[in-house]
Amino acid sequence: MEKFEINGDMKDGFTDMSNSFVIVYSGGQKVKRVTADGNGNFDLTLDFGKDYRLHFIKQGYATKKVEILLQNVTPEMIDIGCTGKEVQVSMIEKVEGIDYSVLDKPVGQIFYDPSIKCFDWVAEYTLRAMEKIQELTDELEEKKKTYEKNKAAAEKALSKGDYETARKSAEAASAAMPGKEGITKLLEEVDKKEQASKDAEAAAKAKEEEEAKAAALKEKKDQYDKLVAAGDKALKSENFEEAKTQYEEAIKLMPDETSAKTKLQIVADTKKKREAEEAAKKKAEEEAAAAAEAERLAKEEAEKKVAEEEAAAKAAEEEAKKKAEEEKAKVEAEAKAAEEVKQKAEKEKEAKEKEIAEKKENEKKPENKKDNKVVPKPIPKPTPKPTPKPTPKKGTASTGKKAELHATAKKVNKPKDEHDDIHAILDKAAAAQNPTTTSIHEHHDWNMNQPGVHEEIAKEYPIGVTEEVYMKGNKEITERVVVKDGTASIYWKVKHPWGGVYYFKNANVSITSVEFDLFTTIKDEDGNIIEPYHINRVRDN
Repeated sequence: MEKFEINGDMKDGFTDMSNSFVIVYSGGQKVKRVTADGNGNFDLTLDFGKDYRLHFIKQGYATKKVEILLQNVTPEMIDIGCTGKEVQVSMIEKVEGIDYSVLDKPVGQIFYDPSIKCFDWVAEYTLRAMEKIQELTDELEEKKKTYEKNKAAAEKALSKGDYETARKSAEAASAAMPGKEGITKLLEEVDKKEQASKDAEAAAKAKEEEEAKAAALKEKKDQYDKLVAAGDKALKSENFEEAKTQYEEAIKLMPDETSAKTKLQIVADTKKKREAEEAAKKKAEEEAAAAAEAERLAKEEAEKKVAEEEAAAKAAEEEAKKKAEEEKAKVEAEAKAAEEVKQKAEKEKEAKEKEIAEKKENEKKPENKKDNKVVPKPIPKPTPKPTPKPTPKKGTASTGKKAELHATAKKVNKPKDEHDDIHAILDKAAAAQNPTTTSIHEHHDWNMNQPGVHEEIAKEYPIGVTEEVYMKGNKEITERVVVKDGTASIYWKVKHPWGGVYYFKNANVSITSVEFDLFTTIKDEDGNIIEPYHINRVRDN
């Protein structure tokens, strides 16, 4: 045995022994501290050659001590098969009024017995200590019985509502074992229930008074509601004077109620609104008549203009047709002249070839020889060939077709594209930020945190939604400028090349795709969606 081994427990019935521990002293100095488990079990080892005193400690319990005498013991003195000792310490609950001085000394001693070459308890010392501890335990048990008896009496009286008896019994239990958690809670419960009983009596009395008051108020409220209902009926039939009378009577009856006051205001507002509606209706009818007349005149002017354009188009078509026929006749005449020139040239070629052949034949005849010399027959001088005129390129059939198409083409004045107007507005907005700019793209650099910038943007853009699509680096930006009620906001949809899409409002506020679509949709007075102006710059980045 290299070291002395000790194990045991600090039991106290069914009490949880968590946070209990053992402190080992030697020569008045603390050697070690060992924590017990929830059941009070512990184990430790001690070196030979010293005497030790073990203190067994738990909050709320009296400390017990045991001495281990190993001063003159060495490992060689211990017989084979000798083991350490098991120490069972029954902890005693600490209660005020009990003298625990008997526990100031150790309750037992363990020593080395040379006769058995092992360890044992000092019997006489331990027996005396146990007798004194038993007296202490008996006194504690008597106090516990007194405590339990009075506690049970207090609980019984409390259950019957006898709060005075319950308090006296609880106080007697507390005197037996002061500071006991159970009895403290019981006293608190007695006070709580007694106060609750008093509160219930006061509440019942208050309830009776409240019910009487409520009955009187209900009668008054019923009359009030009757007057208001009569006023509502008159208001519904637009009998404004009767409604006003009923509401005013209701207000006299219950001045603090607001519903009659509100409805009296509604009478005044509705009467005023009806008068305004009649005036607006009359004005609308007059404006509609004027608009219908203007539409009729505009329609007549449009029909007149269409008739003039159709007449002009027909005249242009006839003129083009006439020019096409003249061009066709000219081309055919030029083709015929060229063919005649070609035929004449072929006839002259044949005549020349025939003349040459006749000359050769005449040279072979005898009568045409002189002094064995051949007398050449005079060759008639050929008639000069006329130079054929080159065929003009414009004389082809395709050229004539093109001329016909150009002659019949209708020239019209195309109205200015609405997007040109938008571009001009954007250029103006960019110039307002940077007068030296020449690029429309600089309008994207508004400082949205600058005071008044939203109103300035509203001056530069048209009312509604202006949408522009452009590239910034490798990201595709869809920008929508929303102008409404004299102020403007700018929304962005940023599409990355890897597929991610993010949405922003006024440069740095992140929003969802649903909010982007919702915030950039404007409707007219009839609830129809106003389509945005579209400017697509993706292709001309």
